[in-house]
Amino acid sequence: MISYNVFWENGVTGAFSVEVCNDYVAPIGVQDYPLNSGTWVPLVLTSAVSATGTADSALIDVVLTSASYIRLVFTDGSGGAGTGLINAWLAGKVA
Repeated sequence: MISYNVFWENGVTGAFSVEVCNDYVAPIGVQDYPLNSGTWVPLVLTSAVSATGTADSALIDVVLTSASYIRLVFTDGSGGAGTGLINAWLAGKVA
């Protein structure tokens, strides 16, 4: 079980999503690229999480997902004109 607590400032516009993968192979040692970048698949969330330009926060709860790798993705909706900081905290548990 994993959850993301996401916080953003005024000026941030876009959408958050979660992707999962089983075939990603992380970099080893000083190598700065993955041995296999993996096949990332969007995870269907129960509700969409979007930043609309006003400071806010959201919790993204990922329950009962057995994928080896999971990542949070932000897709900019401002066309590159947005400003502001995004922070995310990740927590994981074993049920």
